Amino acid sequence: MEKKCRKRVRRTKVGDVMVAQIDEMGNKRYLQYIGSDRWNMNADVVRVFKTIYSNEQNPSLEEVVSDEVLFYIHCDSTHGIRTGLWEKVGNTDNIGSLDIYFRTVFDEPDRSKRISHNWRIWKFGDAQPTFVGTLPERYWNTNIGLVCPVANVFKYIKNGIIDFCYFGYK
Repeated sequence: MEKKCRKRVRRTKVGDVMVAQIDEMGNKRYLQYIGSDRWNMNADVVRVFKTIYSNEQNPSLEEVVSDEVLFYIHCDSTHGIRTGLWEKVGNTDNIGSLDIYFRTVFDEPDRSKRISHNWRIWKFGDAQPTFVGTLPERYWNTNIGLVCPVANVFKYIKNGIIDFCYFGYK
């Protein structure tokens, strides 16, 4: 019986920049591991950049991390490398501003319930979330704080939109 080998990957480090091939043409989008969120299961937080590059383009790390951020998300960044969804291309000390907020609900899963009045908000690096009840308008575009499987994150990187159901706020 033949053993299947798991790809050995070193744990990602803060500042690691990775690239994901998003289509058959070789177009790619970059992401960067910026730290672990101690409140949310100590999950990795990555920022995904907006610009889509062609296969021929090889931007510098500084050009990549100076790009506009498309979204921040919690996932296992090392597992994304291990599964081949993205690969590490370098590391930089420039991890941008850590003034990042997330939102989540503590409602029981119930598909009939579309709106939550049980929202919590937290700033990346804070120990505890703040209960806000009905989500204030200023947080409507805040990053969703779920820890997502890397396959879902990859779809999000490809499409630029979240394609899973989540509670509404209005």
